[in-house]
Amino acid sequence: RQGVAGLTHLARHALDVLSRMERHDDASVKYLQRLRQPVPKALRRDCFFVALDPPSCAGQVGEVLGGQEVLRCLLQRLVQRTAALVAAWMAVGFAHGVMNTDNLSLLGTTVDLNVFGFLSKYDPSWAPNHIDDTARYAFGAQP
Repeated sequence: RQGVAGLTHLARHALDVLSRMERHDDASVKYLQRLRQPVPKALRRDCFFVALDPPSCAGQVGEVLGGQEVLRCLLQRLVQRTAALVAAWMAVGFAHGVMNTDNLSLLGTTVDLNVFGFLSKYDPSWAPNHIDDTARYAFGAQP
């Protein structure tokens, strides 16, 4: 399939996978059990991928959503999950050395951790990629 029909078909498939993923807590949620301070519910939901209740638009894909709604839902879920992933990384001082679209999946997960690092002290200009002369992928440029 090509064009909008092909893109909509791909979006339905990705949203079906997301819907199944969103029914259960992600493995990162186990980390929250070790913390001394409770994590606010919104932060738990947005940065640790807890089971979504009520389900996101991904759970409504089936045959209920039309083509435009399917594409809108995929964009919304992809943006939210990717932002949550990068925010959770930054919260612990992690920086991806080449954070761009070919290193991400439609599920809002990274698929490449070739060049990365952790801050030893806060420095927004620090870049983990030693060949990044212009600091395009510096910690402070991640969001």
